[in-house]
Amino acid sequence: MSKIALSPNASGSGTVTITAPNTNTNRTIALPDVAGTVVTTSDILSAMPVGSIIQVKSTVVSGNLGTGTQDLVSVSITPTDNTNKILVMGSGLCYCPQGTSTAADVYRDSAFIFRTAAGVGWGASGSNNNESFTPVYLDNPQTTNAITYKMQGLHVSGTTAPSWGYYTSSATGNTSITVMEVVV
Repeated sequence: MSKIALSPNASGSGTVTITAPNTNTNRTIALPDVAGTVVTTSDILSAMPVGSIIQVKSTVVSGNLGTGTQDLVSVSITPTDNTNKILVMGSGLCYCPQGTSTAADVYRDSAFIFRTAAGVGWGASGSNNNESFTPVYLDNPQTTNAITYKMQGLHVSGTTAPSWGYYTSSATGNTSITVMEVVV
């Protein structure tokens, strides 16, 4: 039979208390047969190397998302450390009539943070373009409060409004936003 030994540290002056949880269920904690230190969840997160992705959140919508300037998709994340960054990646579709230009904007809560071109309708009169857009931005929110990232389709110019979520004049696809917390 193995023995259990508790060994105090001669240089320490604090008291270590081991307490049982308030439970009506019998529990067993099996210690591994190796030397080492007990690791907690917070130890794991703080020990992750720089550049590690420690959480991912994503939202995908499909179908017709409207015409003109429209909120397309949003996702929320709560950073675990205020020094970590958030990698924001979007993907979407736009049916752009001839002479129309569009953009995809990214917002952190209500603050604008990034813009990428989403498409331009060009060519002969009556020509339309089927465009895809993929905004990517590394944000530095400096908070541990919940954040909502939103992607908005923007009708920049032209008399005919773009249609969001379409890859042809009548076929729709997926629009998504993904956020990843990156250890800094």
